[in-house]
Amino acid sequence: AYYQEYPILDGGRKTRKGFVAMCKVLDYSEGGAKPHEKTLAGPKADRLNLLRATRSNFGQIFMLYSDKEMTVNKILDEAAKNKPDAEAVVDGERHSIWAITDPEKIEVVQDAMKDKSIFIADGHHRYETAINFRNEMRAAGVKCEGPECPENRMMTFVNMDDEGLTVFPTHRLVFNVKDFEAKNFVEQLGDFFVVREFPYDESSEAEARREFLEDLNVEGMSETTLGLCINGESRYLLLGLKERGLAEKLIPEDKPAEWKNLDVNVLHILVLEKILGIGPEELEAQTNVHYRRNANTSIDLVGKGEYQMAFLMNPTKVSQVKAVAAAGEKMPQKSTDFYPKLLTGMVFAKLNI
Repeated sequence: AYYQEYPILDGGRKTRKGFVAMCKVLDYSEGGAKPHEKTLAGPKADRLNLLRATRSNFGQIFMLYSDKEMTVNKILDEAAKNKPDAEAVVDGERHSIWAITDPEKIEVVQDAMKDKSIFIADGHHRYETAINFRNEMRAAGVKCEGPECPENRMMTFVNMDDEGLTVFPTHRLVFNVKDFEAKNFVEQLGDFFVVREFPYDESSEAEARREFLEDLNVEGMSETTLGLCINGESRYLLLGLKERGLAEKLIPEDKPAEWKNLDVNVLHILVLEKILGIGPEELEAQTNVHYRRNANTSIDLVGKGEYQMAFLMNPTKVSQVKAVAAAGEKMPQKSTDFYPKLLTGMVFAKLNI
């Protein structure tokens, strides 16, 4: 059992409950874990070299599954009544683990998970690296026994129906857009969005910002809603699509509605690509867009002139991650930010090869 107790914005604390286990690695086409984000070649090459050298798993792959009956969580909670076998406190987060060795309890967990779909929340590069390493070992004729073998990979499984799950938004900060004119840009946004202004002067900025971020959060619960601040402009802008289903009409890709209606795809395709000329290649190379977790920091950096503008995002909903992954689609990078991160080194898996 692996529990993470962490602080939340209102000053309280939550606990995310998961368990660490070895899981069989299957290709995506074989019905294995369902990905939701694209990966890059560089990080996978680094991870593969580390795996070749150490023949061990140190870091976790963060998996989500659905278990409304909380069958597994009941066993985890029972283990968590005891003193942890290991504990670490990092940045106000308390990470605790308990070994579960009772064969009957392990069997209950295995039976509960047998028919579950699993979704990669974080660790896409590690999962694909595990597939590549498994294939290398197969080609080399390597044989090993027991669960700690190249056919399996250490993962942490978290129930997406548990209230301990938190997803943060990742904001987009834009720079190096040539010949940018704020007035013309906002007029172009009016083709797709209803634009609502939050004007301010020096004395009213804090109140305007608070109201702007609050409305971004509230309206984003039910509709696609983007926030925008532009360097040199004494106003915050809230962008809501002009009509429900508009993204499905305007986004040309042959993709399901769940994918087209993601806030990040509405932003990337309708705004960054269509209006600002920032396409997938520029996003991957980060020639025009940087990413930040904190909304206030993002706004402050724009105010200082370090960026031309910032798009303030709402977090991607867990239900959207599930729907997009189940449809066989992938989100853009930096679509989800599950908090807190799983610690590397809490548990090691030394492969028997």
